[in-house]
Amino acid sequence: MSYLIIALLGMVVVQSFLFTIYLFKYGDDAKTSILRIFTLVIGLHFFNLMLGRIIYDYQGYGLSWIFLSSYGPLIFIYVNYFLKKKRRFLLLHLLLPLYPLFLWAFTDKLHQESSADQYLDYWVSLPIYLSLFTYLFLSLGKIFQTTDKIANLKWLKYLVISMICLVLVHTSVLWFYSSGKEELANWLYAGNISYMIFFLTGMVFTALSKPDFFQAINTNSSRPKYFYTNLSSSQKKSILGRLESLMVQEKPYLLQDLTLEDVSEKLGISKRHISQVINEKLQRNFKDYINGYRIREATEILERNARDIRIYEVMYDVGFNNKSSFNFSFKKFTGLTPREYRKSILLKEQKTIENY
Repeated sequence: MSYLIIALLGMVVVQSFLFTIYLFKYGDDAKTSILRIFTLVIGLHFFNLMLGRIIYDYQGYGLSWIFLSSYGPLIFIYVNYFLKKKRRFLLLHLLLPLYPLFLWAFTDKLHQESSADQYLDYWVSLPIYLSLFTYLFLSLGKIFQTTDKIANLKWLKYLVISMICLVLVHTSVLWFYSSGKEELANWLYAGNISYMIFFLTGMVFTALSKPDFFQAINTNSSRPKYFYTNLSSSQKKSILGRLESLMVQEKPYLLQDLTLEDVSEKLGISKRHISQVINEKLQRNFKDYINGYRIREATEILERNARDIRIYEVMYDVGFNNKSSFNFSFKKFTGLTPREYRKSILLKEQKTIENY
């Protein structure tokens, strides 16, 4: 069991340090810097725990309390920065780890034989665990109370709730150790470390698959809708050209159930990129773009055969299956209803005949 625990601790250390380095990719803003410090502290904490398992008569257990006492303030500060709350005096919360540091430097309370012995000393455990749970639940409260339309709140919930679970299990591990139930404590300890590995793996996977996930995104911000796409100007022009060619040559807009997915499959281009090109190049959405072609087709049919064809026949022929939608779109693009448009054609024809 001891070797298993050492191996699991080593995995946490490696994950933490590597992820800390990876986070430099996100820049040096305060929010990211705090997250880097947090993952670094996790790595140092578990490295210290690993040393306690490897080195006989290790005297550095007290350092773990210093690392543990910094989790709460770091998460609390990170949540406040993420949610863009008031930041005045926030960094003063980082003074909390000075308490166990004081105990380490000026007393013998953090120089006992094991962390379980230190757990029984309420001068050590009670203030640290009380502050830790206070910070975590205050952070959770801020997340659930936020009224701003900020995306990625799931990430914050994942972070805080995972830490609450980890700390709860951690307290039970120390309690079982101090009660002499070492075998059960070891199994719980291995489970706790495994959960930390799972927690860090989730962070790593999220960072790799969704690079913007750790950013607080205000849905009301002025950031462009397609800020995170990488289409160049030439690519947009090429996509628009292929789209226009498809419309002219195959006339897919005549199909009543045509969808963006259908066009995407025909062109072999993602739906998002097609939508982006229509939005940015033509200042329309997909529905208006397709209806524009349908109304153009309808006007051509009416101009060729205004006397003999009925309006509802034109409606079905050009891809509409709803009269009100057809009338609305027709007036939107021509300024006239279909009947008014046909009447104007017939009047022109009558004037032409009279002139002859």
